[in-house]
Amino acid sequence: MLQKLNKPPIKAQLIKALWQLVMIIIFAAAIGIGFNYIRNKPIALVDDWSNQNQLLDKTGKDITITLDEARHHFEEKTALFFDARDKESFDMGHIKEATNIPFQDIDNYFFERAGNISPETLIITYCDGRACNLSHELALFLSDMGFINVRILVNGWTEWQKANLPVETTLSSPFK
Repeated sequence: MLQKLNKPPIKAQLIKALWQLVMIIIFAAAIGIGFNYIRNKPIALVDDWSNQNQLLDKTGKDITITLDEARHHFEEKTALFFDARDKESFDMGHIKEATNIPFQDIDNYFFERAGNISPETLIITYCDGRACNLSHELALFLSDMGFINVRILVNGWTEWQKANLPVETTLSSPFK
């Protein structure tokens, strides 16, 4: 005959498991908050994460530029355009004469491509898609590096193409 083992009832096991889960979550949150506190640049625990707030500089100034303003600066050659997308996307198509500074590889490209530019130069950053924040990250990085006239063309690549403005590719043709 099999003997029953002395196991606590199922309800007691569930309560114990839930208690352990709560303790793990509290412990993990405390570790996360602790590491955030000692970081060089801690992440704000409470902040305005709205899309509109993403388009402000550190002083709260809106740094977006309209397509019409960007077109004007392009035609007058009074601005530099920096494409924050990856190299492959840039090679498939970009604003004519734009410079590719992929934000993911900023350390590899910044000094080579932007090191000799005057800090007062108007720089317009762009990427693709309304939710793309690479252009914003690049704009803030450039501001941190001392550039004082940086603007963001939101959804720049798509809007530029829709307006039939000058574009180019850097892909080599297989038919050459």
